[in-house]
Amino acid sequence: MSSQHLESSSGPILSSTYFMYIKNQNTIPVNVIQPNGTRQTINAGDTYSSYAYGVHTVVAPGDPDVVYFKVNYADRSNMSTEKGPLSGDFMLSVRMI
Repeated sequence: MSSQHLESSSGPILSSTYFMYIKNQNTIPVNVIQPNGTRQTINAGDTYSSYAYGVHTVVAPGDPDVVYFKVNYADRSNMSTEKGPLSGDFMLSVRMI
């Protein structure tokens, strides 16, 4: 889990966790291959969330995997994407809580 601890003269004032969200805005389900290799299905209109650093790969259902895009979530200040051969409608966001 990613946490940031802020200090003041009177001690810690905040602890935050950064979550990454991928919303599937397509009419079909897609799969996310998580950094640990497990797969999670995101149904149409649903949102995947994770605080795990690493590469999250969004693929079409089926075999072999055909990639929509990859998100390299290195840390809370370093995120990049890489487009695959498929096009789709997704919303990517990061939230600090």
